[in-house]
Amino acid sequence: MEMAHSVEGRLPFLDVEFVEFANRLPMRLKIRKLKEKFVLYESIKELVPKSIYQRTKHVFAAPHAISDSPLKKTPLETLISDVIRSSDFSDLPFFDQPKTIQLFESMRSMERRERMVTECAFYLILSAYYCNKHFFKG
Repeated sequence: MEMAHSVEGRLPFLDVEFVEFANRLPMRLKIRKLKEKFVLYESIKELVPKSIYQRTKHVFAAPHAISDSPLKKTPLETLISDVIRSSDFSDLPFFDQPKTIQLFESMRSMERRERMVTECAFYLILSAYYCNKHFFKG
């Protein structure tokens, strides 16, 4: 499932004896300087190309909800826009619709970090909207 959607999976080592072995290892073999899983990296050092062994970790991030271009909207951006402008949304007692729309429209001018935090807020807003629509309204 993970590979089919190009998502990195983090499956744990499930072998009981291996976990017990890892628990007995001294900390200096688990973390060295800022490198976590040191002994694991060292164990494969000769098996992988140097470029992979020395590569720094990189973060997996979902695509942004809001496009950088005002001319090209993402599907999620369109969804958020439609939801917060709907009459169903205006019926929610816990959001101020004009302020929510104003915040949404200001996102393109935000610094990257502020935009990421605001996107998270809109994910929660969407969740609240759909929960209210599907679970609390008969």
